[in-house]
Amino acid sequence: MSVTPDTAGDLLAGVSRLVRTARSYAHLREQQLGRAGLTHGVLLKLAHGPLRPGDLATLLHVSPSAVSRTAAALVEEGWVRRTSDPADGRACSLALTEAGTGRLEAMRAQQAEVLTSMLHDWDEDTVATLATLLGQLSEALEQAVDTSRHPGTPSAAALPAPSTTRPQEALV
Repeated sequence: MSVTPDTAGDLLAGVSRLVRTARSYAHLREQQLGRAGLTHGVLLKLAHGPLRPGDLATLLHVSPSAVSRTAAALVEEGWVRRTSDPADGRACSLALTEAGTGRLEAMRAQQAEVLTSMLHDWDEDTVATLATLLGQLSEALEQAVDTSRHPGTPSAAALPAPSTTRPQEALV
């Protein structure tokens, strides 16, 4: 099976529109909640285990100062704790607290409720198929990015480098 350039272009346009709209929606929600724009991303990444702020910035494709500001707010909220990094006492590590895990679960539930409301007239099989296909598309994109960044290596790097894509080549 082969995909035509026209079909690939239509897919790229659809994904680009989806990403732009999702970013706009996320920005609007963050303004309404009065939280820094990285709250959800930071909590989500820390749910997998503690990370150094620099590593977190790399994973989220943002500046270290953005992570620093967000982490300070999340520490103040009690959702994240800052500890000395066991591997390097001069560095710190950020970890999710029990309250942070609860907040992340609440955010996920709220997002699922909003999405369920938006998709009220969709059937379950269609949404399940879309979820599967988006997962496959994401994996293909991640592999393509990884191959571009690390030619000759078959798997993803543990910490992907920030995007250096020129604007005309960017997905969005």
